Amino acid sequence: MDFVKIVLGALVFSFFPTKVLAESYTDKSFSDSKIESVPILEKASVKTSNEVIALSRVGAGLRIKALPIIPDKKVYAVELLVSNPAAYVRTKEAGLSSLDNMKAVSFNFTFLMNLSWEKVKKSYEEALRLNGTDPSEKPFSDFLLEVEKNGNLKEGQKITLVGYKREQKGEYKEILDVELPKTGLVSFSGSKGFLSKIFAIWLGKNSEKELENLKEALLFDNSKNKKK
Repeated sequence: MDFVKIVLGALVFSFFPTKVLAESYTDKSFSDSKIESVPILEKASVKTSNEVIALSRVGAGLRIKALPIIPDKKVYAVELLVSNPAAYVRTKEAGLSSLDNMKAVSFNFTFLMNLSWEKVKKSYEEALRLNGTDPSEKPFSDFLLEVEKNGNLKEGQKITLVGYKREQKGEYKEILDVELPKTGLVSFSGSKGFLSKIFAIWLGKNSEKELENLKEALLFDNSKNKKK
């Protein structure tokens, strides 16, 4: 797919996000294991602007939130898939940066509870700030606005992120395709480092023990120990 975007110098800039009617994944296959009731995605292919890229799962985990009444509320299951599993470094220090070596990276979220868009947006904003990114800057603000436009999430709905790099006529871009339940597939374009800042929401610094547990699951693939 071809999107009209601009990267100006070291600044990250984009026009309005581009929407298309499409699904993020093709050729999906699942493992025999599940996280809660969610089948774990094992392999999939994604179509970028000029090629189809095969992805394999390197991690999967369960997001748990400590609430006053329910201390272990299950929020979502998530899989992390990459184009080159051998290049994924399974350490807290280098896991995030090793994603730079991938042709494509994808996070696939299945929600296990109803969740307001305000809470989703706020959690993204807090994680971006914690990792040194201003969520009011483009294209991060465009991404957050699309989360808001999508509205509240219902149990069983999914959000899929696919990040990849593109160089066209000597211009380097990092592309993030986001598939939302209501608004569909939306694409954002940024300069070098854009994708790493987005992926830091889950593999970067965090402020909760439960988020640290999720990061470890994505790094060390705890899904291998999940029961069928």
